[in-house]
Amino acid sequence: EKIELIFLSMAYPNPFRLQIVLDAANRCIPVIALEEVNQLALNDGIINHYFLPVDYLGVVSEIERKKFLELGIPGENIVLTGWPFFDEDMSQLKKREFNIRSQYKIREEIKCCLLVLGSLKEDDIVSLETRQVRQNILEIAANGLTEKFQLLIKPHPIEKEASIEHIRKMAPGAIILDPKYPIEPLIEQADVIVNRGNSQVALLALLKNKPVIITPVGMNTIFH
Repeated sequence: EKIELIFLSMAYPNPFRLQIVLDAANRCIPVIALEEVNQLALNDGIINHYFLPVDYLGVVSEIERKKFLELGIPGENIVLTGWPFFDEDMSQLKKREFNIRSQYKIREEIKCCLLVLGSLKEDDIVSLETRQVRQNILEIAANGLTEKFQLLIKPHPIEKEASIEHIRKMAPGAIILDPKYPIEPLIEQADVIVNRGNSQVALLALLKNKPVIITPVGMNTIFH
């Protein structure tokens, strides 16, 4: 009852957040939400996450602000905040990183290719990664590397065990990493990063001057 403002890290409409917004509305408490990624730019203008009925929405770019205005959201309810992930100091995360080469006995002359997957549509209704799309991405990554590279696969944090088992079958020579592990230390240790192109992971990797390979599989992204 003493709360005067509620801040959400995303406007993703799951039941828990919907209940929070409803309780806040009943108590006349304003709710602010921030975009998790460069949503429109990375997803070809598709708004598939950010339609929770909040009082204020923080967006990362002027392009996205204009898009939401076109959808009828009042201008005074849209705040241009930028992308807070740019300010993250990855060097501070080294204290909790594990050594991939040591743990998985990867020889020093072998380079590490990190494939970062999005969430599977079966587990995340707003995802753009169907099982067929995922299969295509895994085939491209598994068959496109020379013997000089070890493929590391980082599943999405919400991934279920059945989906992870499917990944193992599709890429039997790959090392499957813990889906819950922070992405920044993994990027630090990888020699090249592969991503569909609709994830903040690709931008984080570029910020660290890591080579990035995009496998869009039928979807336009900011890289187009």
